[in-house]
Amino acid sequence: MDLLEKEKQESMDFIRVILKNWRLILIFVCVTCVTAFLVTLFIPKEYTSTAVVFPTETNAIEDVIRNPQFGYDVEADRLIQVLQSRSIRDSIIKIFNLTDYYHIDRTDPDWYDRLQKKYEQDITCTKTVFMSVVISVRTRSPEMSANIANKIISLVNIIREKLLKQNLFMALHALQKEYFTIKSDLDSLTNVVNDMTQTKSGMKQFIQNDRYISLIFDKTQFNDPETAKAFQLVISMYNLKLGWFYDTQSKLKNAELMSQRPLPSIYIIESAIPSYKKSYPRYSINLLLAFIGSFIFISFTLYFYHKIQFIRSQMN
Repeated sequence: MDLLEKEKQESMDFIRVILKNWRLILIFVCVTCVTAFLVTLFIPKEYTSTAVVFPTETNAIEDVIRNPQFGYDVEADRLIQVLQSRSIRDSIIKIFNLTDYYHIDRTDPDWYDRLQKKYEQDITCTKTVFMSVVISVRTRSPEMSANIANKIISLVNIIREKLLKQNLFMALHALQKEYFTIKSDLDSLTNVVNDMTQTKSGMKQFIQNDRYISLIFDKTQFNDPETAKAFQLVISMYNLKLGWFYDTQSKLKNAELMSQRPLPSIYIIESAIPSYKKSYPRYSINLLLAFIGSFIFISFTLYFYHKIQFIRSQMN
């Protein structure tokens, strides 16, 4: 009960201080608001442009053709990760010379960290409740804001293709190497077979089986069983290599086709356009903050001042 009475008494003292010094408080608050208004006049104006995109549900062009639809939560998160990647950030910084725009001194050891911080303050990518991604850019130029947002959209498809196809290109390189190795072995075996059958016409015959073409030979044309057996081993090796060759050739053709096939582009719902309505600074917000902040500051300053005076008088 004593605690409640003490809190009530302090509240009444605070109100009495405000009422007693209302003129001083009013003057201080008005001066602060006018100062905030004048300072706001000299703050560089900034303008915001936004673009809205949807991710694709899949990265396979065949699936998009068969079932075109927007991506969902996971696809939107992955798209945001690409949009916020260093590849896009560095490209935008270079294209629009943001180092000079933000007056970053490259001689400072932490110049890139400060540049990245300013970049992330002015360029944001957020996911909406509809699973779309909003790219928002704020700069001192309406045209620059719109151009950066649209450039990010054009870059994201290039970066996505580079990221998603890097493993495919590695597989393609490995398949090409394997293809030429098997082809070389097959050519060598072909020369051996030709040398062994050059005096025997009609010995070789290619037949079509379920999947491949295989080589068979007429054993009766060999008088020596050991020679026929050796030739059988050569033919078996030849057919084995020929099967590997067909498999590798098929995989290589598929890999080449996939590497040349474009990825589905993200869906552009709204491209960014220049907005000439400034988004920063806002007079209403600055004046409200100045009013609230100055009122709280002067009120508590006077309250503590009177408290200190009261304590001193009690001590005397």
